[in-house]
Amino acid sequence: MEIKKQNIHMNYEKGSAMSQITLDDDYNLPDYRPDIVKVLKEKGEIRFDEIQVKEGRIYVKGNLIFHVLYRSDMEEHKLDCLRGQIPFEETISMDGVNELDPVDVTADLEDINIGIINSRKLSVRALVMLKAEMRMRKETELITGVTMEHPLELLQNRRNILELETCKKDNFRLKQEMELPQSKPNVEQILWKSVQLRGVETRLREEKIQLTG
Repeated sequence: MEIKKQNIHMNYEKGSAMSQITLDDDYNLPDYRPDIVKVLKEKGEIRFDEIQVKEGRIYVKGNLIFHVLYRSDMEEHKLDCLRGQIPFEETISMDGVNELDPVDVTADLEDINIGIINSRKLSVRALVMLKAEMRMRKETELITGVTMEHPLELLQNRRNILELETCKKDNFRLKQEMELPQSKPNVEQILWKSVQLRGVETRLREEKIQLTG
């Protein structure tokens, strides 16, 4: 009797952990910025500076980058903006992780609130969820059939298996010039930027993938 086997490669999640941190700090306006009267809009993002994997834990170091659009006390330029950052360090505990294991850490800024303490100082509060995932690759041997000379019963079970054909990255640069309507005043300074991808659709073509949005 001869057993037929086939090797398959599998990616599996060896471990994961989450940590929720609260950032709370005061921010003093630089001297070259005018006084704050009212906060109009705020937004933020998390950027990592360093990720170290140790036995049983993951050390994360980064910054909360925040942007504020506010109304100032200036008579001519009533709107102004500023950019600041708050550093943070966090240790995420994860069972089974070792120094050489591949770990992916992501951050989700769940909430950010920026208030006025006085005309030269802001209160910045943010809620950040950190998630660490450790994915490993292993080979598994599957029995696919049996060659036999004597009568033998064989129980088979069908399973759908996904295979990763390719994994690629491509940079797409979009450049477009826009003219302001005649009814709008001339631009002196860009105070606020907001870029979003919306309505993205993908279509499979011959040897390529087409994206529209």
